[in-house]
Amino acid sequence: MPYANIYYVKLKLELLNEKRFIFDLTPEQRYLYTGLLLLAGDTKNKVPDDENFIKNRLNLPDSLEKIRESLELIIRLFRGITRKNGYIKFNNFNKLHNQVKDSGRIPEEYPKVSVDKVRIDKVRLDKIIEKYIEAKGWNVKDNKPLLGDIYKRACKPAKQLYLLVNDEVLACELIGKISKMFETKKLSWTLETIIKHLPDYLSAPKKKETYVKSKIPERPVFNEKEAKEIRELVKDVAKKCDANKR
Repeated sequence: MPYANIYYVKLKLELLNEKRFIFDLTPEQRYLYTGLLLLAGDTKNKVPDDENFIKNRLNLPDSLEKIRESLELIIRLFRGITRKNGYIKFNNFNKLHNQVKDSGRIPEEYPKVSVDKVRIDKVRLDKIIEKYIEAKGWNVKDNKPLLGDIYKRACKPAKQLYLLVNDEVLACELIGKISKMFETKKLSWTLETIIKHLPDYLSAPKKKETYVKSKIPERPVFNEKEAKEIRELVKDVAKKCDANKR
């Protein structure tokens, strides 16, 4: 799990001693309260005051009417939560949340964790390294020393690439795309090269897809002469069928 990439909410331990939270709310309402904290972080403290949105976003089993009643109770009990302009907001949002800046690099809010100390699921790491080997075109079958050497060299940059994109599938796609760009220009590349050029690649404007109207085939011209011949042919066939029945 990429512990260096967790965005987090500060859930105060005082809640365990908070009468309103422990005794005045049901288990479902306590989950809704913590869910609102998460949604506040996800929406930059602008949670839509819409029970349908909240129900779908938090996958709540309760009816919309019950969710609305629970929201009313939570807002009534906790003065720090307010409604304004169609949003639900936490007045102490900045104290409860670590906000993340939009940037082409790893945000400063990420903990400064050494890559070597970050634990990543081996299956995910293997997928990235296997994609790297495939993109390089290396034949490692029945060559364990070579495979071991590649893993040893590629393990750290593979971790870095995963931590940057937080998705092994996306990491593999980037290896495939960026490696082709370098090979087209006949340039050498490694995983470190991909990591170096990753911000530029992600920030580059994507080519917009244009809608091309399909050509509608022209309507065939009606030929009265051919139609008449077909009708006469059908009549002859029908007459022969009637004659055979008799």
